Amino acid sequence: MDMVGAGLARGVCGVLALVVVAGGLTGCSALSPFTTCEGTEAAMTSLRRDPVLEVRPEGTRELKGFEGLSSACVDDSGDAWMTASRLYAAPADAATVLRFYGEAATADGWRQGKGRADPPVLPVLPVLPEVPGPPGEMARSCFSRGGEGRVRELTVDIVPARRAKEEYGWEPPAPPAVETLYTVDVGAAVDGTRMEC
Repeated sequence: MDMVGAGLARGVCGVLALVVVAGGLTGCSALSPFTTCEGTEAAMTSLRRDPVLEVRPEGTRELKGFEGLSSACVDDSGDAWMTASRLYAAPADAATVLRFYGEAATADGWRQGKGRADPPVLPVLPVLPEVPGPPGEMARSCFSRGGEGRVRELTVDIVPARRAKEEYGWEPPAPPAVETLYTVDVGAAVDGTRMEC
């Protein structure tokens, strides 16, 4: 390799090294600080006591073997997330379940959609849940409440029939009876920031 080629190679390597270092520094500074579940006992207790976890359509039951509340704080992704949830089987179709929670959550101060600290004042409109797609697909309604630093997310997830059978041993009743398996989950980031619903 001649002198020009060697100088060019050293220059390219130097520029690449600078880009890698700068990119690494920028990447590190752009990441949110790592949060853990340490010291979250009071916040977890508050989540578990959220009244919306007890709200359910008339005739709804807990699935045998999965009764009661489940809760956890997980911090293995870099942003700790706390959650409390219940599993229910309602004597109604998925659209009716989602509509029920849309009305109940809105009446209790939850706002449908992604977390917003201070939403604009809008006229009151009927809450339209996300209608389930083809059988076997998950349907979900999301809500949020709370200002900056104290946002909570509420999700109501319809459990698809295949997953319901595999994970919970649940099968829908024979027609004309109707039953829908679903979860109600209240979650929050440890630092109370908004999350994607």
